Formats: sequence, C-alpha cells, structure tokens
Amino acid sequence: MAKLVTGKFSFFVATLLMNQTLAYQENDPLNMSLSELLNVQVTSATKVATALKDAPATMIVISYSDIKNRGYKNLDDVMRDLPAVDLVDVHGTFPLVWAPRGAYGDENKRTLVLIDGIVENNILEGNVLSGPQYSLHNVKRIEVLWGPASALYGANAFSGVINIITKKGADINGTELEYLTGSYDSQAFKFLSGAKFNDFEFSLSGSVLSTDGPVFKERNPNYNSSYVDEAYSLVLRASYNNNRFGFHRFDRPMGYGQFANSANELFGLPLFGYNNSEGQAVDDSLAPTTINGQKGTLWHSVTSSSFVELNQQLSDYQLKQTFYYRETGIEDDSYAYTLLDNEWAFIPFTHESYLWGADLQMDHISDNGNHVIVGLDFENADVEKGYRETFVQQVSPVIRQIGDNRISDTYINKSLYAQYQFSFSEEKSTLYTLGARYDDNNIYGSSFNPRLSVVNKLSEKLTIKTLFSTAFRAPNSFDLFAKTTVRIANPDLKPETTKNFEINLSHQLSPYSFVEYIAFYKQLDDTIVSNVPIGDIDNDGSIDTQNQNTGGANIYGVELRSQFRFSNNSSVFFNLSGQESEINSVENTFQSGFNQEVPNIAKWKANFGVSWYINDRQNTYFAGRYVGSRSTTFSNPRNSIKSYFVADLVWNFEYSKAAELSLRINNLFDATYFDPAVRSANGLNFPTQYEYPGTNLALSITLKFSR
Repeated sequence: MAKLVTGKFSFFVATLLMNQTLAYQENDPLNMSLSELLNVQVTSATKVATALKDAPATMIVISYSDIKNRGYKNLDDVMRDLPAVDLVDVHGTFPLVWAPRGAYGDENKRTLVLIDGIVENNILEGNVLSGPQYSLHNVKRIEVLWGPASALYGANAFSGVINIITKKGADINGTELEYLTGSYDSQAFKFLSGAKFNDFEFSLSGSVLSTDGPVFKERNPNYNSSYVDEAYSLVLRASYNNNRFGFHRFDRPMGYGQFANSANELFGLPLFGYNNSEGQAVDDSLAPTTINGQKGTLWHSVTSSSFVELNQQLSDYQLKQTFYYRETGIEDDSYAYTLLDNEWAFIPFTHESYLWGADLQMDHISDNGNHVIVGLDFENADVEKGYRETFVQQVSPVIRQIGDNRISDTYINKSLYAQYQFSFSEEKSTLYTLGARYDDNNIYGSSFNPRLSVVNKLSEKLTIKTLFSTAFRAPNSFDLFAKTTVRIANPDLKPETTKNFEINLSHQLSPYSFVEYIAFYKQLDDTIVSNVPIGDIDNDGSIDTQNQNTGGANIYGVELRSQFRFSNNSSVFFNLSGQESEINSVENTFQSGFNQEVPNIAKWKANFGVSWYINDRQNTYFAGRYVGSRSTTFSNPRNSIKSYFVADLVWNFEYSKAAELSLRINNLFDATYFDPAVRSANGLNFPTQYEYPGTNLALSITLKFSR
C-alpha cells in the first residue's frame, strides 16, 4: 500500500496557516481575447521579454489558468496535450519519453528543460527524468519552444526548450493547500505560500506523492514495478528590488516499470507480447515483483539547484548576472534485481555529479528600437564517469555492493553568444533576428551554432515567420563511459548535430479564431542512440549493447494549430501534425532490409481540447489524442505499433472562494493501446511495446487562504 508521509512538511504548513484568511481566485483566461493571448510576453525565444506573436520561434504558452482548468497535475500531463510530440510511456524510470518533431534516439536528452531559466537536465546523462515530482501547483506558465535553440542555450537545446516559470510571491499572496487521492492508492499533499512586502517578495512550495501504480498483470499477476514512494519537490524563491535568489530540489524514488522484460518463464507464467514470445528467462531481465521482501527495482533520481540573479541598469545597458550551482544523480539506495544464470542478482547503482556556472548577459536597446544581446557563459562540472563501480559481495545468488571509489572527469565549458534584433522600418513590420553561439569544451571540443529568423507582419492579423537554426547535443559522460553487465563503453562518440528550416504562417481569422500553418525540414547527423545491440563481445552468452552514432536522418513535417472562442464560457483548440522521415546514412543499427524510418514516430497525430464553463462555479475540459501507426527500431520484431485514440475528462468545481474540487479521469473510454518500446526493443530482455493502463482517476481538494 502506498504511503504518504506529510511530516516532512508539517512545520511549513503549521507556520503558513498562521494569520490567514480566505483567498481571492484569479480571473479566468477566457475573459482574455485571442489578441491579448497572442501578446503575452515570453522570454524563452530571445532571453528577453517578447510578445508571443512576434517571437522568432514556434511556441506555445501554457498559462496557470490552463494548468488549473485542464487539470494538469505534473509536467507529463502537459506533454500529452502538446502538438507534434511523440510520446512513450514506460510507467517507470523516466517515466515519459518525448520526441518533438521526430528527435528520437534517446531518453529526453534532446530537449532542454529550464526551471525559471536554470537548466534541469541531469548533468551526467543529459536527460530529464520526468514524473510526479514536477508538480505544477506552483507554476505561473510554461513556455514551450519547438526547434533547435543552441544559438542561445548551447548543448541539449536540440529539438526545443521547455521553460517552467514559477509563481512569484505577489501572484500567490497567501497560502494554498491541496490533497489528492486517486487510483492505485495514489495520495499526494501539496502546499504553496507567497507574499510581497514592499521591495521584498518570496514564495515557498512543496509536494509529496506516493502511489502503488498500475498493475500490468500480463507481465506478472503480482506486478508492482510502477510504484512511486514519496516523490517530493521543494521550491523556494526570494527577491529584493530586482535581484533574485532561488533553490529547488526534486526527488523521485520509483520502480523501473515496463522498462525491461519480466522473465515470466522463471515464475512459471505464460509468455506474452509478440507472438507470445516475450518473458523468457533471459539474462538482464528485471524483476517485475517483490524479491526477498523488496520491490524488484528502485530508481531514485534527484536534482537540486541554487541560483542568484543580479540585475543592474548601467546607463542605456541592462546587465544580468546569474550564478548557479547544481547537483544531480541517482541515490545509492537504487537497485535492480536482475536475472543472471536463472537467479535474481541484486545489482545496486549510483552516480552523482556537480556543476557551478556563471552567465553574464548585457542588453542594449538603441533609440531606433534595435536590440542587442551579448553574453558570456562559464561552467565547471565534476561529472562522475558513468555509474559507480560495484564489487561482488556474494557469488550465488549474486549480490553486488557499491564501491567507495568515485571516478569523475572535470568538464569546463566556455561560451560566447550574441543576438541582434533589428528592423529597417519605423513600423517594424519586418523584424530580423541574427544570433550565434560558440561553445568550447575541454572534453568534446568546440561547436558553433548560428540562427536567422525573419518575422514579417503582413497585417495586424497575418504574420509569416521564416526560421533557420542549428543545434548540437554533446556526448555526455553517461553516453561515453556508462557500463552495465551488458553495455560496453564508447569513448569515441561524436556530438550529434541538427539543422532546421521552418516557415510559420499565423492568421487571426476573427476575434474568436486563430490558426497557424507550419512546414519544417530537419536534418539530423551523427545521432547517438542508446544500447545498440553489437553481439556477444565479452563471450558471456549475452548480447552486448553500446551507445553509438548511428548516422543521420531527414525529417519533413507540416503542422496545423488552431484556437477558437465561441463565447466567454467555451473554447476549443485543435492540432494536426504530419511528418515523413528517412535515414540518410546507414551505420550499425539501421541495417538494409529493416525499417528505414526514424523509429517510434507517427506519421500523423492530432489532438484537441474543449473547455466549457457550465456556470460561474463549474467547468469541464475534454481532451482527445489520436496517434497514428508508429515505426519501430530495426531490432524490434514488430514492424509497427498500431494507432490509437484516447480521451481524458476533467471537472472542476469551486465550492467557495476558498475551496475547490477537481476530478481528472484519464483514458475515459478504457481504451487498450500501446507505445513502441525504447532501446533495442528486441522482445528478449527489452519488451517490444509498453501497455497503457485502463481508466484511472485523480480527485483533488484545494484550500486557499490569503494574507
């Protein structure tokens, strides 16, 4: 049974409830016109405030009101409603793997995730282990940018940027408490408090969640590998005048889920999956249920960041100085019961890495409105060299123990970036953006990434954006050096690169309708793919794998994005995306005779959302997603994964200004559907596909108090 321990936050809650009164609820976004929404200020595209419609990028903004009215509880909920993003839900480990516009190949390493502008990606692995620890109850808005952005952000801004912007004290002006309960014995507690006193402002928030997770009985009747055991977040922000301090920590103990196959044969259970051939007792399968009184697996990821931001006005120049320190890793209580020679071996694992850095940015706006940004960025990272070595403590069954010898490398990255935005006319009907960034790293060398965009406002209602950008993803320490019982290190990996050309036509058809038409071409080179099968290199009877540069691909895509307002109490969005891909070079994994498409990507996807205010106290949100047939990796015996349609429903009820109720029903019609599996997906130690659970729900109660 899942546990919920609120003691970690009891002191905060007791303090925050003192001298509180009923809270005021924010105005609903449906009172804003589409024109007002298109003029919302965003920062992720240029690092300075820009109107959304003028931003030199294809972007979407998820507001606090969207989060509330659509029942989004964590980042994964938002990802499911985004256009042109392919998803793989492992229900463990990651748990959601996303691939914007076909940028597949590894687990969330090609999207840069920022929290208030501070990078959240894991230092060693470069990815984002998403999940319930990323609660959205303290989020003001989320800016999502499609396309390469290394010209501003450097490595990992390969296929896009997600910038999560938290609420300031003045946005909160009181305290909120939320309790959630739901399917799979899920329970969560969240708190949020903030205020502004003259020039001082603060906010403090936290969450803790536990769940037993769905049971995939085909894998094992006693399956319990999708649990979460007290995942928590803690976020602190404080500012004085125009200077900020921040700290946040995200901690997520979670099972491996469906990540690896489950050795049904060893349990005397029938095989399942592709042609009823999966679940064989092959080495490196992971236990799907309790072994020796312990859950079969535990993946305990942690990230924490602290930063100070100083802002100064120097005559006509704005100087922004950001100093930050980050720690990320896998805690040393992580482990997996792994099948070796028909016995469950206990394999613990851990890694931890540290990084400090400084970013100095100078802004200048000339008398004619042209805008120049110049920045210097320096980072020093102490990165563990893969997972820490273990030694055998017991021979049969094998029990390994983590050693004391932490081996690391020092990564030093120095970069210079610049951006110039200008127009040749006083009306600024055409806005040009030129940008570039040069990165020099002592481990993987240097990279230069330019950017060019033209935003042409043909009228107040019609805008054309022409965009060109490049990006790179450096092979991180995990890619280069991480080893397991079957994974061989590959220190010779090269950085992978991408080029993107895009045309975006946006048209406000009326005060109540807005449409975007997008066409893009993306070129991928030297793509790094995890765990490519390379044969039995060490002659131990198991197929070994290695991270490799597999070659490259061309991706062509079109997108339609639309928003409609039918009245002040209803709105609809609809998105459609289509893409074609082809492998343009063949190395190692993409073999002749196998799939020549980028794996795990659907040619056609569509999604919609309908918001309706029943009255001034109730609203509903109905969302649907269609995902077409998806390609698979060459080692997957399934040639494709079937298409599906799934729908979710949210109902919100405001009992009073101080009390709210929210019900979210996922997979409303209890559809059966699957995602293509990651890595080799060979049906042996890795499954060929992942199953989604049936209908499940979450009910939350929120109490609001104000100063």
